[in-house]
Amino acid sequence: MLAVATLASCAKEETLSFDKGEAIQFGNAFVDNATRANDYGPSNPLEEFKLWGTIQGIEGPTAIFANDTVEGTVGADNVWNCTTKTQYWIEGATYNFAAVVGGTVTAPNGLPSSIEYTADGDTDLLYARSNQYTGLASGNPKVAFEFKHLLSKIKFTLQNTTSNATNVGTYTYTLTDVAITNAITTGTYTVNDTKNADNSYTVDMTAAAWTSKVVDGMEFDDIEGVTNNSSKSSDESLIIPMNGAEVSYKVNLYYGEKLITSTSGNATVDFAPGCAYNLVVSTGLNNEIKFKVENDPSWTQVTPDTEI
Repeated sequence: MLAVATLASCAKEETLSFDKGEAIQFGNAFVDNATRANDYGPSNPLEEFKLWGTIQGIEGPTAIFANDTVEGTVGADNVWNCTTKTQYWIEGATYNFAAVVGGTVTAPNGLPSSIEYTADGDTDLLYARSNQYTGLASGNPKVAFEFKHLLSKIKFTLQNTTSNATNVGTYTYTLTDVAITNAITTGTYTVNDTKNADNSYTVDMTAAAWTSKVVDGMEFDDIEGVTNNSSKSSDESLIIPMNGAEVSYKVNLYYGEKLITSTSGNATVDFAPGCAYNLVVSTGLNNEIKFKVENDPSWTQVTPDTEI
């Protein structure tokens, strides 16, 4: 009894100190080569993306972010905040992060493995894989993302090379029935990131990364009223990358309001991810109508004189 009492009297609650580390922050997120308003260019900067992240544990990688929302403002030395949860750096632990804008993501192992996307011509699709990070006791950097456009961007331009000389007649062209007859309307981007020696990742930016394709047609707006010595362009459209895209169109020539000729054309083009294309149809009337007189219209004198 004495021994038990002695042990009981020595018992007390101890609180062990454990530093949970610094919160994981994100920054320096930007989109490369974006120029169009609806694909996160200067006039419409990226303000939100979806985040996936893992920490490498003894029993393998564990997801600490999964389709979480990160918001911020593009700019130098910026900080983006995850609005759905906060996670912390653990000294010595290994972290991997990926981010997506648009599409439907599948991530069975904690990071995106594929992204399904349906083309509508206007909705962008971005992907970023950050460097692999190792947690520090303090002074951890902001996780940086460099987003890549997974789509191709195209526009059509009709160029009328007809001279605009003085007194020239008014010839105008229109470009109609513009389509990619074998366009991919729905596809799956298969993620294939290659780790480099410096712990950065190279993102697969080839058309071959797109699988499970649904092939259909995709139509584009007409270009009308292109006058002499001028050109007009269509709005830009975002499409799923592909090799061997079959582009068809029709060029129509008007004099005034009257249709004179209509000629069909086609081309085969390869569209690579992250690239912008201007498909130019150049046409015009460059052979001016000229005239000549074959014989001098002389009078032939009939002899002898004709009596009347």
